[in-house]
Amino acid sequence: DFYSGYGWLYNGEKEGENGTHSLASGWSGEVDWHQVIFDLNDYADQNVIIRFAFGSDPAYSTIDNDQLKGIFIDDITFVDVSGTNLAFYNADNENANFLNSSGYTWLDLFYDYYSEFCIDENLTILEQYPKRESCEDNNYFWYSRPGSNGWEEYLPGDPVCDNCNYFLDLTEYAGKAVVMRFWSRYDGNHDGGQGDGLYIDDLNIYKESIQIYAQPQLFNAEFTDDAVQLTWYDMNRSGDSTIIFDSGDESLFTGITLSECAECLAFAGTLFPAWLGQTTVDSISIFNINESAVEVIVNAYGLTNYDPVHSPLNVTLLESGWNTFDVSWDFSSLFLIAYSFSDEIAAAFDPSTNMAGLWFLSNDVGSWEYVSIDGAEIAGNWGTRAQVSFDGLNVTYNLYRDGTPLQSGMTVAAYTDTDFEYNTDYYYHLGVEYSDGIEVVTPDSIAITTPLPPIPDGVLEMSYDDDSFEGEFNSGGNNFSAVSFSPESENQFIYMIKWYQSGSLGAFYINIWEDDNGRPADTTIFSAVQASGNEDGWNQKILNSENISFSNEFWIGIKEFSSSQPFGLDATLISGYSFQREGENREWLPIEGNLGIRAYLSSEPLSITISEIPFNYGIKDIFPNPFNPVANIQFEVAEFSQVKLSIIDLNGRLLSVLENGKVNPGQYQSQWDGNDSYGNQVSSGIYLTVLESNGMLVQTQKLVLLK
Repeated sequence: DFYSGYGWLYNGEKEGENGTHSLASGWSGEVDWHQVIFDLNDYADQNVIIRFAFGSDPAYSTIDNDQLKGIFIDDITFVDVSGTNLAFYNADNENANFLNSSGYTWLDLFYDYYSEFCIDENLTILEQYPKRESCEDNNYFWYSRPGSNGWEEYLPGDPVCDNCNYFLDLTEYAGKAVVMRFWSRYDGNHDGGQGDGLYIDDLNIYKESIQIYAQPQLFNAEFTDDAVQLTWYDMNRSGDSTIIFDSGDESLFTGITLSECAECLAFAGTLFPAWLGQTTVDSISIFNINESAVEVIVNAYGLTNYDPVHSPLNVTLLESGWNTFDVSWDFSSLFLIAYSFSDEIAAAFDPSTNMAGLWFLSNDVGSWEYVSIDGAEIAGNWGTRAQVSFDGLNVTYNLYRDGTPLQSGMTVAAYTDTDFEYNTDYYYHLGVEYSDGIEVVTPDSIAITTPLPPIPDGVLEMSYDDDSFEGEFNSGGNNFSAVSFSPESENQFIYMIKWYQSGSLGAFYINIWEDDNGRPADTTIFSAVQASGNEDGWNQKILNSENISFSNEFWIGIKEFSSSQPFGLDATLISGYSFQREGENREWLPIEGNLGIRAYLSSEPLSITISEIPFNYGIKDIFPNPFNPVANIQFEVAEFSQVKLSIIDLNGRLLSVLENGKVNPGQYQSQWDGNDSYGNQVSSGIYLTVLESNGMLVQTQKLVLLK
């Protein structure tokens, strides 16, 4: 018998004030236990349902004050007319069937009243602008809460109060009928006009979807036929394919079992890519590494939870090798195919590849983990393959070079870049744009160095070697080697030099001297550190922009660092034009053989533009220089990359690493205090600042310490 109904407050402050049942017990904030008596005589010999309705003022409730406890019901006693107890139930009764509740469960209630206020773009309320005119005059936004005459709108994510939320999560009601209750409150007069009531329209309920935005795949760049050829996997491709992550060499396969686990089970999961699009798995193949046939369970998993999305497949893996089973499993995106293994049944994996990884789902843990042994993750792919048919993703491609758009909206998976300069580093990124406008760009760039330009007509090559090098030569750190050349006519310009080295990397000085009585002169007319792009074999450096010319004999040579690689030495011919010297002041002595150094001369300067570093990438300034006690080194990064800034001496020894980490595009400044990595002060002299990006040397610059 539901006595009181709603509107209790307005029916009286005291029970019975405006009627026998005008106010239910329990009103007015935090109060002690109330006893309520009901007369059930009219229900004698009948089954009785008792309903307790808990009314809460939406203006002041447990949402606002977490000290409010809500409603408690206890000590329910049934007595007959003589006062004899018929039944007694309390909250401690162990029989759960005696006291149960039913009806609606109201969750996520919120309240709001009409109000107006000024907000900024971050939805922060600006109380200093209480009027609309002052708010909008300062380029802010005047906001009205719903409740006025006319339509107002609640937007997802629009705040109501600090602890309120009206973007309601209905996930737990999936598959159930949902009741939404709306009510409005009015004052007791019509001094503001009388409206037609409350209208509710355009109520949206959203279904959360898991959209996987796959990254570009197999992005590659190479230089061919005077062009940079860029290719990648076409994510729009559809068709049938067998997806294989292992190397195909079954002799490399090994097995893994669970340890420290009795009678438990885990699933070896192979992650299949999202770039297939809508996919149907037609068959699966599992490699049995066990010595005998074993019974396993095959499951397919999505990404929403850890429960299989298709019925489990109970199969027998034969004694050895691949076992294939037909299925018909549909997936809209990323998925895992897994089979069971235990402490007695081993799962096969190939440790030589690591594309899909060794994921496993343990019954003990309940979440996907990566296989690790003694805390260290191990590489490999499970012995699982799948024959699939797929539809592709309907995407377009955007190509970037050095951070600038190169081509947009492409539907083909290739591009030929012919607009380039020779001997230049370029950095390419590929973006995949989905139909909803989301773009995913490769996190790392592909770097490619275009080749040196073809040797122009009229350039004369001068060399003494026979292009075969039987030996190797090093003069040693701070020592010199040089080769003499004689122009065939007057006023010959040095266009380029080439050298042959055994091994990659290394650093050294390239020097050019005039001739002094058959030996290099004491003063160099050109000197430059060569520390970038040194490769095994022939290397070359364009010197045309230096405008160096000779009419008589001159010398090209090397001053080595301790890190310099050996240079090629032709021992079959001894021309007498190759020499070496220890230090700055010792005598030049002939070398038994011909050093692999060549000169290229032209009769006039040749205009060719060479860009050595990407735009906006390098050391911008070092100040003060010379310095004492601290030098400020400014450098600029054009793209997200791993950057290392180091100090080395002229012998190539690493003294200090100032920066080593991933940075975003921008300008940065670092300092060097003249100490090495052990905290020892270095001596006065010339040092080199070295900037590297993604393991490639970008630029070196001198700095001088004076004391």
